[in-house]
Amino acid sequence: MNSTISEYIKTSRLELGLTQDELAQRAGISVRYLRDIENDNGIPSDWVYESLQQALSTHEQNRMKWGARLRKTRRAYGVEQEWFALQLGMTTKQLRALETGKTELPYQKRFEIMSAVERFNPENEPLSIMFDYMRIRFKTTDARYVLEKILRLNMKYVISEDGGVYGYSYRFTHGNILVLSSPDEEKGVLLELRGRGCREFECYLRGQKRSWYEFMRDCAAEGCVFKRIDLAINDHAGLLHVPTLYRKRVTGECVTRLRNVEYFASGRENSWETDEDLKMEMGHTLYLGSKDSDVYFCIYEKAQEQKAKFGKSIEDADILNRFELRLTNNAAENSADALMDSEDAAGTAFSIINNYVRFVEPQTDKRRYDCPTDKHWEQFMQGEERKLKLTMKPKPFDLERTENWINTQVAKSIKMLQEIEKMKGRDFVQRLLDGTVLNEKHRKIVAQVTSELE
Repeated sequence: MNSTISEYIKTSRLELGLTQDELAQRAGISVRYLRDIENDNGIPSDWVYESLQQALSTHEQNRMKWGARLRKTRRAYGVEQEWFALQLGMTTKQLRALETGKTELPYQKRFEIMSAVERFNPENEPLSIMFDYMRIRFKTTDARYVLEKILRLNMKYVISEDGGVYGYSYRFTHGNILVLSSPDEEKGVLLELRGRGCREFECYLRGQKRSWYEFMRDCAAEGCVFKRIDLAINDHAGLLHVPTLYRKRVTGECVTRLRNVEYFASGRENSWETDEDLKMEMGHTLYLGSKDSDVYFCIYEKAQEQKAKFGKSIEDADILNRFELRLTNNAAENSADALMDSEDAAGTAFSIINNYVRFVEPQTDKRRYDCPTDKHWEQFMQGEERKLKLTMKPKPFDLERTENWINTQVAKSIKMLQEIEKMKGRDFVQRLLDGTVLNEKHRKIVAQVTSELE
């Protein structure tokens, strides 16, 4: 009888995924006592046996309740089991075992899964859209006019230097806002806003009570040329699955005007590895179109990229995937006109996407062009109907990159020197800092970081 009880307690505990510590705590006994029972070194009293049975039964019921709640929530949000399993990186069989209470997970993992299903809550907007790059050429050689009158920046904080990129002679920077100029009237003045530059400029737009659309109209009034515009559609719910899109593209389950395709998985080009086979670092990236063409799409796993670059948790990520539209030359000019006329970034973006690519559900009796749209792609493309508002995420200029560089490349060397100085009675590091004089550029950087918006 004693051996049967010991075997029952141990087998039940293991099947439920409980540690000895967890079961002992739930039953109100010591771990040592439980260990003796499982090792058949003692007969538990009736009270202890009942406590253990109750703890095991309660845990099993809670597990089944959690699984049922997960299944009910998933179904209520219209999320298919197979698709949700794909998003979680598990098989459909594994998810089914969770939902039926046959598999146990730690609390943190259960929390992460419930958070993942909540991303599909129809009351939460799964997508957002923002400007992520802008390059504009002005038909003037007067950079100061562009900085003060069009961008409305205070010149006392602007750093001016000789030399530039794209063949320009001079550069003017205000944080990550870059203006280039040349005495050549054909080149004129060029404004370039990369991702960080867009976020910083949004701080000034808000202070000026201007929208992006109003700023673009101000630029157009000066006879500018929109050379490049990038629109980023952020996927907060996992509507896009990059490896699946690549598979559908190369297997002919895609109707597209974009012939070129490139795929990178953790730095490996044209990789066929599955999620299970691949230890992902930078994540998956799919490029559609040619870099030399006017329309170029980039779809990638933003959360995985942020984890690889900065160690940020995927579970805490606000943006899981990103679809970037990179529009240059005629495409940039046409999209700028559409944006200024409609003030509808989402409508413009999804219209362009729909014009260039559509993923389909293959049917043997139909041509690819006549096949129905893939249901998951259709769910993503419904963003056009949602009338997404253009998102602004202003972020003031900071020295994050410099601080990261010091942290990863310099800090250990400084610490080493300080340790040596303590032993040798030297003060090289402090004397070096005391003797360093900031030039005008670095003083302006200090002013840019510490001053209020002007």
